[in-house]
Parts: sequence; structure tokens; C-alpha cells
Amino acid sequence: MFRTTAFVCTLLLSVALIFPSHSYGDTAEPAFISDALFVYVHSGPSNQFRIIGTVNAGDAIQLLDRDADSGYVQIQFEGNRRGWLPGQYVSTSPGMAVQLQQLNEQLAEQQSELNQLQQQNQQLSSELSARTEEYNRVRDQLQVANSAYEQLKMQFDAEHSSVWQNPKVLGAAILGFGLLLGLLLPLLMPRRKNSERWM
Repeated sequence: MFRTTAFVCTLLLSVALIFPSHSYGDTAEPAFISDALFVYVHSGPSNQFRIIGTVNAGDAIQLLDRDADSGYVQIQFEGNRRGWLPGQYVSTSPGMAVQLQQLNEQLAEQQSELNQLQQQNQQLSSELSARTEEYNRVRDQLQVANSAYEQLKMQFDAEHSSVWQNPKVLGAAILGFGLLLGLLLPLLMPRRKNSERWM
């Protein structure tokens, strides 16, 4: 009889240690382990309960409940495991290790964006150089064309003025004009006389 009673008491005590008589919170709050190296997780809200695991600095956990008497908080870690640890090791903001990791990730992302911008800048600089070379080539061709045009214009003006300054050409033009006038005048005069007769 005594053995049976002792066995039942031991069994009830074990159950009480494994499942402490404390209600779980209805909502879970995201939290982080502070920058301690590691923290022991207990099965109940004090260090008198057995250790069921550890969490490392910067680990993301879920804050489930608080025990005002002991200052312990109940957390969910490593998936669905639940345990208790001192509330001083829990923070609602990431620790320095997590912040450093986040800053490193942001730095890597910004470095990648900077590399992309540098590549785009190099590409635009290359395109600008090519367009500048093309512009200079077209400008040189235009200058050559303008120079050739000016030379041709000067040659044309010189040839045009020299033709009329030549005495032979001028004399031939006067002679031709005189012949033309001599041929046309006799043809015009009789017509006037005939028209006067009919009057």
C-alpha cells in the first residue's frame, strides 16, 4: 500500500514538472534572444525546473506568456517546442548579431545595386563615345563637302565672269544679236504696211 501511494505521488510530481500548472497565452509575440552566448530553457517558470534545451543569441522565438512572480517568460522555439527562460534575455527587437547580419545583407544588396549602376554607367559612356565619334565623323564630312562646294562655286563664278570678259565671246554675242535684229526687222515692217493698206 505504501509503495503504491509513493508511486502515485512520484507519478503526479513528474507530471507536474513536465506540464506545469500555468496556462499558455492565447497570442504569440515575436521576440529575440539577447546577445548572451546561450540561454538555458527550462520546463517551468524558474531555474528549479529541469533544463529542456538552449537557445542562442539572436535566435528568433515566439513569446507566449510571462510569469510576474519569477520574471520568467514562456517561449516557443525550434519549431513547436515550448519552455521557460529569464525574461531579461528576451527582447522584442533583434540583438546586435541579428542587426549586424541585417546590415550586412543590406550592404550586399546596395553593393549589388551599385555594381549594376556602374555597369549601366560604363555602357552609357561607351554609347556616348560611339555617338561622339560618329558626330565628329559626320561633321568632318560636312566640312569637306562645304569646302568642295565653295571651291566649285568660286570656279563657276570665275568661269562665268571670264566668258563675258573675253573679247571674242563678246564680239560674237554682239554679232549674233545684230544678225538676229537684222532678220527680224524686215519681217516686221511689211506687215505694218499691209495693215495700213487695208485701213
